[in-house]
Amino acid sequence: MKTHSILLGSMGVAVLLGIFGQHATTFIATSIPFLHPLYVLTALTLCSIAIFIFVPYYAVRSSAKLGTPLVITYILLDIVLCIGTSFWSIFVLAIWWG
Repeated sequence: MKTHSILLGSMGVAVLLGIFGQHATTFIATSIPFLHPLYVLTALTLCSIAIFIFVPYYAVRSSAKLGTPLVITYILLDIVLCIGTSFWSIFVLAIWWG
C-alpha cells in the first residue's frame, strides 16, 4: 500500500507541477521578489520531468512487492502522463523564454 501511494502520489505531483507550473511560478515570484520567474518556471519544469523519471525506477525497484503486471501498468501510465505533461510544460517554458 505504501508503494502504491508513493508511485501514485509522485505521478500526481509531477502532473500538477507540469500543468500548473506557470501559476505556481507567478505565486512564488510575487511571494519571493528576488527570484526571477523564468528561472522558477525552469526549475519547476525540471522537477516535474525528474519525478516522471523517478517513478519507473522506483516501480522496478519495488517489483518484488508489486508484481510484474502492476509494474508494467505503472510504467505505461507514467509514460502516457509524462508525454502529455512534459510537452505542455516545455511548450509553456519555451513561450516564457521567448
